[in-house]
Amino acid sequence: MTVCGLMVAALRRAALGGRDLVLAAIACRRLGPAVGGLVVVDDDEPDAYTLPGLGGRVVVSTAMLRALPAAERRVLLAHEAAHLARRHHLWVQAAELAAAANPLLRPAARAVRAGVERDADEVAAAEVGDRALAARALARAGLVRAAARREAAPAAALAGADAAVADRARALLAAPPPRRRVLAGMVAALMLATGVAVLVTGVDTEARFEAAQSAYTTPR
Repeated sequence: MTVCGLMVAALRRAALGGRDLVLAAIACRRLGPAVGGLVVVDDDEPDAYTLPGLGGRVVVSTAMLRALPAAERRVLLAHEAAHLARRHHLWVQAAELAAAANPLLRPAARAVRAGVERDADEVAAAEVGDRALAARALARAGLVRAAARREAAPAAALAGADAAVADRARALLAAPPPRRRVLAGMVAALMLATGVAVLVTGVDTEARFEAAQSAYTTPR
């Protein structure tokens, strides 16, 4: 029963992932044509995000653009463009699918989600050629978002600093990390093997259950 439950969870996660990609594609179509994949929306909410897919878009609000100096806008847009160029959404979807199939991989899925953000940070820093500038842009964008959320939150809500943004900014102020292609490959292989193992085990369990049921109901 546990294996079947995990298989159902994995299939549900796969369906949700497919739905998310379809919704992203629909949103891209509604946004219309983009210049270099960039869409600027007139919005008082400071935000920037990536819509993945074949016709992916980088979406940034006018409020966010107004909040950042020109050099820091370059960092922000380079960060979001890196998500598209490096297909980060596929890594995140695969990690979440593996975690649904095997709950022991949930920490790995969280690490993958954090890792793609750090990878986009490093790509942006390399593109602008200034790690301190990239750290400032990341910190300012995070503060602007946090301030907007605090204004929209109830008076009784408790707001705290975004530890993830602070850690990423500190990482950008340090030397670039070494590339770990072997480790990334091992994580990808582990997630793939886990998903396949759960599916195979689920099919085998179902076959054994049907065989046992058939033997039990067969008249002797």
